Amino acid sequence: MRAAGLFIIAITIAFGCKKKKEEEVIAPEIEIVSLSETTVKQFDNQVTLTIKYKDNDGDLGYTSSDTLALSVKDSRLNKADKYFVPLLAPINSDIMIEGNLDVQLAPFFLLGNGSSETVTLTVQLEDRSGNLSNEAVSPSLTITQ
Repeated sequence: MRAAGLFIIAITIAFGCKKKKEEEVIAPEIEIVSLSETTVKQFDNQVTLTIKYKDNDGDLGYTSSDTLALSVKDSRLNKADKYFVPLLAPINSDIMIEGNLDVQLAPFFLLGNGSSETVTLTVQLEDRSGNLSNEAVSPSLTITQ
């Protein structure tokens, strides 16, 4: 009886762990490392956003530049700009990857009538499985005339 009870517990644990692993969603994680500039003149300065990424199954990036996986939303706007992310690991490699990714952002411009505006950028990365990373928010960026 005791051996049968241990066997049932062992089977329950084995199937329980397997089920949990199948339900696990593997989403990338990101954080903002830096902005190359914190004050820019509208239309003039090129800003580079550096993000740190980590992905447990390595399915970040695409081969086609028509597929845009990184969204960067200016806090003044309703829609995010989308950016291409190249392959960060070979397709079907299923490995843990991490590193930094530099993104050249589109030029910034003033929306209002003032001589400057301050914005933050909300960044999110999507992997090839459709999993979305956490949202990371940049330090403030000031745009001037």
